[in-house]
Amino acid sequence: TDRKLDPDLSPEMDFETRMNAVRLWQGEQAFLIGHQLLHGQIKARDAAADWTRLADTCVTLMAQAAEMETARRFGPAPGSWSIIGLGKLGGREMTAGSDLDLLVIYDAQGAEGAQTWFTKFTQRLITAISAETSEGSLYETDMRLRPSGRAGPVATSLSAFESYHQTSAWTWEHMALTRLRPIVGDTGLGAQVQAIAERMLQSRDPVQRTTDILDMRARLYREKAPQGPWDLKMRQGGLLDLEFITQHAILTAGTPQPLKPELVEAQAQLLATGIWPPDVYDSLARSFELLQALQQVQRMANDDIAGETELSMALKERLCRASGCDRFEALEQKLEQTCAGVFEVFCRNIGVPATEP
Repeated sequence: TDRKLDPDLSPEMDFETRMNAVRLWQGEQAFLIGHQLLHGQIKARDAAADWTRLADTCVTLMAQAAEMETARRFGPAPGSWSIIGLGKLGGREMTAGSDLDLLVIYDAQGAEGAQTWFTKFTQRLITAISAETSEGSLYETDMRLRPSGRAGPVATSLSAFESYHQTSAWTWEHMALTRLRPIVGDTGLGAQVQAIAERMLQSRDPVQRTTDILDMRARLYREKAPQGPWDLKMRQGGLLDLEFITQHAILTAGTPQPLKPELVEAQAQLLATGIWPPDVYDSLARSFELLQALQQVQRMANDDIAGETELSMALKERLCRASGCDRFEALEQKLEQTCAGVFEVFCRNIGVPATEP
């Protein structure tokens, strides 16, 4: 079946009806993407793009619904707004079951009551995306990457966003900016947010940033220790290490790197600007391709598989097909070699993270 680009929504629909219509459509689309991925009809890279397009459409439709509902109750928006994606959503790397890292930025030029209006708008947006209705929910949302984290207001003014990142942000918050991508809202405002992020990427001392990234990786080893060789994100030389290597290179480049939220494009840019030699680029690009393909299939089957013993025969077959290996033993070997290579680059470029407390 062909995938429909968006659901049928009529202008007369109220907020609740709209929420349910989008949930119903999203469930059908998610089923189709998963089916095509598991049957080898689409590649992992295409699945990531499809999951992301689906999420983008849902965020767009729910933001429009939230704006209509907020305007109906509190009058029109007192300024412009932009919904920003970060993490896997920003990087167009969504998998089955990924949550949405979102940021709501507004620019109201000091209009009275703007913070209140945009707070109500953001609360409605979160409800529209994550509340359980009779048709289920769309996505878990994560707003922790906003300035001041959980303590900060859910909607952030453009000036507050800029001054926070200039003066108070931690290195990990600047790492998060490397995946920033405007999804819906005022395009001019989205471009301003991107421009601020780009400036912030080159704004700090590279030596301090390297220390911070190494400390952060060590802390994650202690707090979220890898659960086994198939913990593709947290294991040594896994997806998190790959992302850290790429973000470290961007944040310490010394030459401005235009914002490329997709890891594949960010890595290609590091090659093009001479930050990475071709052999490092080739090795890391191939590693990401393998790990992403495996994670896409794994997330479809079961989120929490970490050890080989928990993999069914059918899943082993699908993982082999996704990675181009004819036998599972060959895949295990390829995974070990790949992760060892990634970890070696991590240690060479950033340092050796302490894995013990």
